[in-house]
Amino acid sequence: MKAKSILVISLFLLASCSKTNETSSLISNQTSSNDVLISNKDSTNKDSTTTKESDVTTALNKLNRGFNAIASFKGSYFEKGFYKETSFTFQEAYKSHDFIARRDVTLDKNLALTETSLNTRYTLIKADEKGHNYVSNLSYNNKAYQDYFDPNYQGTRFDALFYNPFSFISEDDLESDDDITFEIDETLARKIAEHFKVNTAFFVDREFTNATLTLEDEKFTSFEFNYENKVISDEEKLFFSFKLTFLEEGDITPISVEPIKDDNTSKDELKEAVRKINQDNITIDVTYIPGELKMFSDRKLRFFFTDDYIFVYTSLATSVPKLGNGDLLFKRNADDTATLYHFTEGGFVKNSDLDVLFDDLGLGLDQLSYDLLSKKENAFIPNNDRGNNKNLVSKALFDCFLPLYLSTSRYKYSATDFKITLNSESIPTVEQKFFYDLSGDGGLGEEVTIKVNFKDILTTSLPSEVVEKIKTL
Repeated sequence: MKAKSILVISLFLLASCSKTNETSSLISNQTSSNDVLISNKDSTNKDSTTTKESDVTTALNKLNRGFNAIASFKGSYFEKGFYKETSFTFQEAYKSHDFIARRDVTLDKNLALTETSLNTRYTLIKADEKGHNYVSNLSYNNKAYQDYFDPNYQGTRFDALFYNPFSFISEDDLESDDDITFEIDETLARKIAEHFKVNTAFFVDREFTNATLTLEDEKFTSFEFNYENKVISDEEKLFFSFKLTFLEEGDITPISVEPIKDDNTSKDELKEAVRKINQDNITIDVTYIPGELKMFSDRKLRFFFTDDYIFVYTSLATSVPKLGNGDLLFKRNADDTATLYHFTEGGFVKNSDLDVLFDDLGLGLDQLSYDLLSKKENAFIPNNDRGNNKNLVSKALFDCFLPLYLSTSRYKYSATDFKITLNSESIPTVEQKFFYDLSGDGGLGEEVTIKVNFKDILTTSLPSEVVEKIKTL
């Protein structure tokens, strides 16, 4: 099949099966705020000589341009009567009006980044020349691209979602007795912590202890923010501790998404299997399997690919498929574009003419980069050349083994895993997973499995009942 083109086909099938907002979050959205630049204090004498900028203002101006920092948080609180503890450590690189990049990290006993953390990839959100957001992702050809379709950031401007938390601070907001440790008030401290994913609303009733910035050689090396600890019982102890350790300030090193490097495991079997299914005449079954809580609908679709038609059973409730409302038909036109029909009230009704070639409605296997995968025992899984590629590769491959009709699903942005196994005839079965976010904020959801099976290669024909209905078009 020809390489898959990028297309968003607005169809009702997936939307009708979703129970609520499917938006999942790669990175939490930030409150819109205008950056307030720190201006130098001007003092001009008769010969126009300007007073030297203070070390504090110099350090603040550096943070205002950008920073790379390790954020560490530990806290406990009550929510709806239940005691909870939470903690995280991640690294953030932020350049004002330009990009924000984050990655989860771990620290060793000396509070330095572990070797695994140093090799961990960032999630990168960047502003284009017009200030609009895009996510830098990998495609299944192993090349980085500007992804404007991510549901978390589509149609928004960088400065509307990501603010520099230090742009709200001036030298007048800081107090110090030794010109090393500078105290900051609780309101500004909370503003900083909120930028780094701390939900301070759970801690409003705490006794504020302190918040400080530490200065060294015209730059701030750390920020610490604490509330007083409180013992409720032996099992319930309230605490709050947040710290930033700055690694870079000012004009920080740019972040980019790099291609996956081949791990040198053999891919010959997989290449032969992909060659077998990369056909214009094939049947593809796509099955959605929800988790134990059944938050997502379990359903099965079957795609029949032939020379001039693609037919889709959209809801296989029994082992014997039968035409029903919502089933779909794609027809090849004389100019090789496609027209979509849907089945309703006993016949196919024209839905729309599609701005896509009929031959591009299949799989995207021609451009698949085998560097994305690694052979492990009898399966092919995401290649972890940097230690954290499972989600990145799973998102990249989400579209590749699905027909184009399904490939624009927003579920790929929460993809969590991917695996290919081969049967005795070297025909692949693809199993991929994504997190279905029922609450919209990651707090309530479950992992859903998609299985893709291929059969009737070069022998697929349309169901007879479909053939009869086509005669009436």
